[in-house]
Parts: sequence; C-alpha cells; structure tokens
Amino acid sequence: MNVDKNQIKVGNFAKDYGFDIGETGGGCTALMHYITDDFYMMITDDAEVPESLNDLTTIGIYLDDWDCVFEGRMTTKEALSFGYWVTEGVQRYLADADFSTNEIESLLNQNNLNDQNAWTAIQSCVDAILKKGETL
Repeated sequence: MNVDKNQIKVGNFAKDYGFDIGETGGGCTALMHYITDDFYMMITDDAEVPESLNDLTTIGIYLDDWDCVFEGRMTTKEALSFGYWVTEGVQRYLADADFSTNEIESLLNQNNLNDQNAWTAIQSCVDAILKKGETL
C-alpha cells in the first residue's frame, strides 16, 4: 500500500471514527469502514486516502450487489463525522427500528445532500441487509 505521512496522520485520526486505511483495488486506497461484510463506507480524495482533514473529499456508502448507494462531497472531517453517525444510526435502527437521527439529518442538510434522498438510500441498504439476515 502506497501512502505518505500526511495520509497516515489522517488515517490515525480516522480510527477514532471507526475508519482504517485500506486498499480498494487497482492500487487505490481509501479510509474504509465496514458495518457488515456487505455494507461499508469509503472516504477518498481522487481514489486515495485524503491528506488533510479540511480538504474536500468523497464519501461513498456501498452495499455489495447495489454497489454505490450514496455518494456525497464534504471535507474529510465532515465525512468522518457523517460516517460515524451513519453507523450509530444503523445500530439504533437495528435496535429500536428508528432510523431518523437528528445528527445525520443535520449533516445531510449542512452539506446539501438531502436533495439526493440520501437518507432513504441508506435506509434501503439497511433494509436489504436485514432481509439477508445479516447483523452488525
């Protein structure tokens, strides 16, 4: 894996949010967080681990057969926070059947992502995982 010291610093910071540096294939890297084997998030900057917490990056949420079900642009720091709250929301949803947390909705609104029905797409991912019988 080819990462520089700035990417390693960001990767170390990202661990507190549940993300690790990983290879995505074809020599590309990302900050990755697996919620289940099939449901995961990646944060990248031009197919690489971001070098700064303040740079604009892409966060993607993936579900195996559906591939990318959500993609948004925000700073690395915002993407880590968003990813953390998605994970928390998923865990609450599975425990309480309530998947509309204020924190996630606030981050979606703050980054103008609600127009893309992002939260509905994330809920659909979780529903698909539940139907497959997977657990967190």
